[in-house]
Amino acid sequence: MSTPKKSTALATVFGLCLLSPLSAAQENSIETITVTNTRDIQPLNEVSRAIALISQNTIEQSQVDHIQQVLNQTTGVNIDRNSGQEMLLAIRSPVLSGAGACGSFLTLENGIALRPTGFCNVNELFESHYELAESIEVLKGPSSAFYGSNGLHGSINIVAPASFSRQPFVKATFGQWDYQQLSFLANSENLALSSSLSHSGGYRDDSGFDQQKVSLAHQYQAQHFELTSFLTATNLNQETAGYIVGKDSYKDEEVRRSNPNPEAYRDASAIRISQRYQFDQNLVVSPYARYSQMAFLQHFVPGKPVEKNRHYSVGLQSQYRLIENENTRVDLGIDGEFASISLLEQQFSPTQGSAFLQATIPNGKHYDYEVDALTFAGFGQVQYQLSSQWLLSAGARLETIHYDYQNQMNSGRVDEIGNPCGFGGCRFNRPESRDDRFTMFSPKLGAIYQVNANTSTYINLSHGFRAPQTTELYRLQREQSVSDLSPEELLAFDMGYRQTLGNSQIELEAYWYDKSNVILRDNDFFYISDGETSHRGIEAAFNTQWLTHWQLNGNVSYSRHTYENNPNLSQQTIIGNDIANAPRWLSNLGVSYQSTNYQVAIQGQYVGEYYLNPENSASYDGHFLLHLRAQFDLADELQVFVNLDNLFDKYYAERANYTSFTQERYFPGLPRNLKLSMRYNF
Repeated sequence: MSTPKKSTALATVFGLCLLSPLSAAQENSIETITVTNTRDIQPLNEVSRAIALISQNTIEQSQVDHIQQVLNQTTGVNIDRNSGQEMLLAIRSPVLSGAGACGSFLTLENGIALRPTGFCNVNELFESHYELAESIEVLKGPSSAFYGSNGLHGSINIVAPASFSRQPFVKATFGQWDYQQLSFLANSENLALSSSLSHSGGYRDDSGFDQQKVSLAHQYQAQHFELTSFLTATNLNQETAGYIVGKDSYKDEEVRRSNPNPEAYRDASAIRISQRYQFDQNLVVSPYARYSQMAFLQHFVPGKPVEKNRHYSVGLQSQYRLIENENTRVDLGIDGEFASISLLEQQFSPTQGSAFLQATIPNGKHYDYEVDALTFAGFGQVQYQLSSQWLLSAGARLETIHYDYQNQMNSGRVDEIGNPCGFGGCRFNRPESRDDRFTMFSPKLGAIYQVNANTSTYINLSHGFRAPQTTELYRLQREQSVSDLSPEELLAFDMGYRQTLGNSQIELEAYWYDKSNVILRDNDFFYISDGETSHRGIEAAFNTQWLTHWQLNGNVSYSRHTYENNPNLSQQTIIGNDIANAPRWLSNLGVSYQSTNYQVAIQGQYVGEYYLNPENSASYDGHFLLHLRAQFDLADELQVFVNLDNLFDKYYAERANYTSFTQERYFPGLPRNLKLSMRYNF
């Protein structure tokens, strides 16, 4: 069992993760490590779960302007890119949408959640500084005992966007549709500063964005402790393009470039500060503070109201290594968090459409509320080396969440002034001020069997949970005046196989997940927690080098995500049907050639057919894309990167969707597009 390292060592090795296709041939002797699962350095062969590790080289060579471009290279991950920087997540799950669907995923930067419990946003990853991350770690399935609510289907950790160990540089990127990005990293032994400034004119009409991000890291060593401090601030101003409507409309050149919602926008900013105090080698304490605000036009609903949300939060993570010897490691910890959350939804123009819509969706404020959220948790984990071949782990987490909701306007199904709406009442129903409390216990159990020095297998039985989000509890519609919800729960069984043979690595994984108390909005527009779903899948990934200069890598996953009951979702029988937006097949395949002064790679990405509604009566055919990557080392200090995405200019949809009002609708994918970067190293 490895000895824990101090915080300076942790910062140094943040990025030594699974190597990118273009760099692995040079560096495959480096041990693969992870820093997310236990908030500490941990060799991958001591982790009894599926983890994907994306290196800094992969991020840079992909020339990302959206995090989907690197995360979708990972087995079992399928992120829909919407307009601009917007997205919807899927990790061993369907692409989940809806007010609280983001609660199924835990998103972090340097091990601290981007947002507080109960206040997720489906787009929150754009508040991270992923463009300059030293690595990105994707944990599949329920989170470990070190993390709580939201780590249900998976977790994503953006690691070290301001790095002490990387070489300082400045980089300029140019692309089509007026895309420009300027980024840099400056560092010394104890201080690191990075920034990325991006602009896009947008492929579609009246779209595009400006985004600024900055990260700062500082480390300090005192007599009795080591301190590492982090800061990230982001700002986004986006002109948003809405869905295009009509079956296969993404194949029409004129329609795919159109924007039915030229007035739509999204403005968002966030700042996060955290510190990591390492006392000796046993105690780690990490305080943090966060702030975010967002305003956007809800172009996707009748009336097109504007939502403004904001939060302030402070918290503390702590863990203490109670026992550390040759065979046993015991960690205990206490976490706490307080958040002040507010949300305002307001409509500024009359509703267009039928008499029913005009009568039930009035001008003025729809919702105006504040929530104080308090979270407290305790956890423990034991790791025991039973023999030279068997490593066992067990953990548990007890977490309680308290919401104090205060309605800031009149309650019930009336307009802002208090007048009733026609047709039985207004669409929006504001509950009376109230308190809600949720307590959850989550056990974990895992085992690793080391077959030999190059081969291991693992099994993992775990439980995950997510508390209801504040929008699911207090943003009600129609006749629902109280949302009586239970936390979602997921019982997970994973097994995996890892092997290294010379210059080749292979991973095989399988999972069985059963989810209960699934929170959804039914046909009556009520939020309920009566859903049951199942999630089964197998995954394979490989990486091999041959003939000195050539490398082949790829992955494939097959999964079934199905409804196990029908809690008033459809008038038809849907039990056993595929959940909407859940492709069964996902795959990536890449081949690369590396010479002394240049590297060239081609990557294929496949997304299989998937259904768009619970009845499985509408579907999207899926797509296959090819991308070309090249890097030229003109000198020790100067590199040029060339990317040609969608090489054969395929028509495809980044997201396909279906509603009873619009039928099929899409966010179209980009045509063939070129990016050119120049990087100067200091």
